[in-house]
Amino acid sequence: MLDFDHELHYTGMAKPAYAYAVQHACLLASALGVDRIRVAEVGVAGGQGLLALEHHASTLARATGVTVEVFGLDNGSGLPRGADHRDVQHYFQAGDYAMDEAELRTRLTSAQLIIGDVRETFESWLRSSEIPVGAVLNDVDLYASTAPVLAALGAPNTLGHLLPRVSMFFDDLVPKKREERLKDYSDFTGEALAISDFNEGHATAKISRDLHTVTLPRRLPWHQCAYLLHRFDHPDYSTPVREGVPDRLRLSGAG
Repeated sequence: MLDFDHELHYTGMAKPAYAYAVQHACLLASALGVDRIRVAEVGVAGGQGLLALEHHASTLARATGVTVEVFGLDNGSGLPRGADHRDVQHYFQAGDYAMDEAELRTRLTSAQLIIGDVRETFESWLRSSEIPVGAVLNDVDLYASTAPVLAALGAPNTLGHLLPRVSMFFDDLVPKKREERLKDYSDFTGEALAISDFNEGHATAKISRDLHTVTLPRRLPWHQCAYLLHRFDHPDYSTPVREGVPDRLRLSGAG
């Protein structure tokens, strides 16, 4: 795992945010005695992210002993038309990021591709298996597509299909390339607004920044996009995730 951490933080690993999210999911599952989890990229587009996710899942499964099933959900035809300003209409256009489904399927080795409107397919996928979901990588860009995904993650009938804390990544919170300067993200549009509305509407489920990222080396844009879904109503939310021996802070120089 130390070699993986070094590669994650100090090399040009593909989609490091995905690796980070799956690593957390595997470590949490292992600590809870869960031997199999599901992870999903929502918004697959060309497929580079899903291929990276597939690779990271395989690597981390070997390192942790937790089997990771990988899924990609996308409508296949690109972004739908935005409804209003919340969908960042000044930048995103209908048809952006369409998928070459046939080509992508020839490249995948284990990941399962689910084609359809994620506003309809995500919750049914979430509830389709008792294997808990440990990570969701959200890249659907629009508020109108993000909000239903989050609503499904916070619904009472999906509680038993999740780990108590789910690693999340939101690709469209901060611009990551110079040419994205005019995306002009704000707290009142897109994914950021969807997160805010989710938190306002749920008492026992909250989406919060993954604060471990502030300790990571080489401050990178994706660190600001790593989040955790906390399901406080999950029966395992307070289950200890470390050895039960109490910590003891000794005085410096004490025998």
